[in-house]
Amino acid sequence: MSGGLLRRAGPLLLAAAAVGCAARPGGGGPPAGADDSAEAVTRARIVNQQELQMRVHLVVRGRESLLGSVPPFSERVFELSETRLGGLREVSFRADPIGSTDSWRSGEIHVPPGETVTWYIRRP
Repeated sequence: MSGGLLRRAGPLLLAAAAVGCAARPGGGGPPAGADDSAEAVTRARIVNQQELQMRVHLVVRGRESLLGSVPPFSERVFELSETRLGGLREVSFRADPIGSTDSWRSGEIHVPPGETVTWYIRRP
């Protein structure tokens, strides 16, 4: 009797397991709502070669927005949203060390869509 029950329930259990795997996050395939035409993410990699923590700002058309901070002798990657870029591809960065009045500025940097640009904050 249990053999007959297993024969009848087996395909149902197998189907339920397959649906569960397909529905779980990371279960393979594109995530729900994925769009192949979505723009790639543009990023800025900031490498701090100073001994002070830096507050880093994105500068677009003279307007600054804080990206975040980068600890001493380390690096961080920040996403540059289209909103922040304002449709432009020429930007610059400014870094202010915490605990100092000094400031570092990059030159103009071309930021291609979907690419990662790198700025090194070097010792003078």
